[in-house]
Amino acid sequence: MLEALLDNNYDIAHDYGPADYDADVADLRMSQSVACKFGATDPVREASWIQRCADSGAGPARFVAGVDLTSDSVGEVLARYRDLPTGGRRRP
Repeated sequence: MLEALLDNNYDIAHDYGPADYDADVADLRMSQSVACKFGATDPVREASWIQRCADSGAGPARFVAGVDLTSDSVGEVLARYRDLPTGGRRRP
């Protein structure tokens, strides 16, 4: 969908960390959030970063992962996602 809206979605890309997010939602009442994979060259590495943010209390409770289902390494990638607590296990 985004490719249809922008010629190059990387033109709008910039660093956006937990502090930026906290500032953007400071006036909202939120109990949990979800991160969505978008544009990372290594989506599992991005998910690992999201996991570290969640572990520190500064990140989302869950994430929406991305994987190329036609890739020869789809099983390995899915296993890497599964092993991240926010990706494969429910938290109390």
